[in-house]
Amino acid sequence: MAHKYLYIKLHLKLNFKTYCACLNGQFPYHILVSLELYVNKIVNFIFLVGIVSIGTITTSSAAPIALDIEWQNSSTAMARGFIIFDDSLLETRNSQGGFSLPRSAILDLGITISGASSGNGTFNLSDFESISFNSPSSLNFGAELIGQSLANGCFFGVFTTISCNDNLGDYTLFGATPTAPSAVFFFALATSGGLGDSFSVKSMKPVPLPSSLGLFGLGLAGMGFTRIKNFRWRLCIGL
Repeated sequence: MAHKYLYIKLHLKLNFKTYCACLNGQFPYHILVSLELYVNKIVNFIFLVGIVSIGTITTSSAAPIALDIEWQNSSTAMARGFIIFDDSLLETRNSQGGFSLPRSAILDLGITISGASSGNGTFNLSDFESISFNSPSSLNFGAELIGQSLANGCFFGVFTTISCNDNLGDYTLFGATPTAPSAVFFFALATSGGLGDSFSVKSMKPVPLPSSLGLFGLGLAGMGFTRIKNFRWRLCIGL
């Protein structure tokens, strides 16, 4: 029976007449509900991806780099975030590495904190006044950044010896408000403006970004499909 319902669900996606038959009561109601939820999830995802891409299209010819960032905490609190930037405009190989925000080279960034004693929530680019992102030597943005070997014998983001503590680069954020997390040390920040629970960077992994134009087209397709789906729904039920 489960295989029969799976076949019906797959068939419904491709056959408009069968879709109408389902709406007219010729198939069990729970199949219709399942189908609608499935289709809505796909449409919403396409729509969201398209809208995000429309907002991040730039005139730069360089492909932006996206990093998924994970912070660790001594308790059960969690912090996860991201940064999307143009490597051709953001010079991370320097001794200071401090950049005020907003900045054209940084397309977007954010962090979500949960389980902390204070300062939980999602914080976006506008919640930060500056960022410290630097390395003593070039980094490979196509691989995990934390632990990469540096020219000075140290490892990016890894505290090994005292001599390396000031020479392993940095990635941290400086909050613009008392509620936003803020830097307290290299690769570390704390909630509530730096006064709450502390977190240190555990991982900085690259994530693929489809081309902006491709996403732009995908977004338009998603919006168009939403209109078509709504029209078919009304046509089937006679509205």
